[in-house]
Amino acid sequence: MQEDKLLDVQAVADRLDVNPRTVLRMVERGELLAIKVAHRLRFRRSDLENYLRNHLSTSSPSQNGDSSKHAFAKMGELLQDERQDNQKEELEVPEQAGDTEPKSAPKEHAPLLGVHIARQSKQATQLELERKRLEIEEKKLELQKQLLELQARRIDHALDAANKLVSLFPEIDAKTKVTMLQSLLPTLMPPEQSKGLEMALKGSSDD
Repeated sequence: MQEDKLLDVQAVADRLDVNPRTVLRMVERGELLAIKVAHRLRFRRSDLENYLRNHLSTSSPSQNGDSSKHAFAKMGELLQDERQDNQKEELEVPEQAGDTEPKSAPKEHAPLLGVHIARQSKQATQLELERKRLEIEEKKLELQKQLLELQARRIDHALDAANKLVSLFPEIDAKTKVTMLQSLLPTLMPPEQSKGLEMALKGSSDD
């Protein structure tokens, strides 16, 4: 005996020429027999053929007209379901309609989606904190640069003022000029800056 091959939702939909969701509606109404294999719907080929014989075949002229009316009514239901399913297909049909049931994928993937969103939010927060830290470091470096430039201008100004004062006495020798500069610098510059220049002038006078 030939094995009764199992069909998925898409194969049954192709056989009946309807939308996959119409097949699922038929299963929910009990019109079409189905079995579950690993949480997925599967259909026996024999059950599908029995459905086609019992629901979609027309009766002979000698029989009562009720059977034909019943068959046409079933076809009308299928057509109505098909129209409704086609209108919702873009939003509701799963990517693999033959292997999954409607509305099951969002529930299964919701926890993974939440973890992914939380991870992205944490990474975005860390990147924002790192960006702010770099901005603060950049501002510190800019302030240090401005401070060094200010100190350099003060030194230049102090040396220029001291040289002008010393030049008022052209008759004095070099050693006396150095001594005068050493005495003038503390009055023109802060102590921490003038001390280094005094040491440099003292070394030059010793030479």
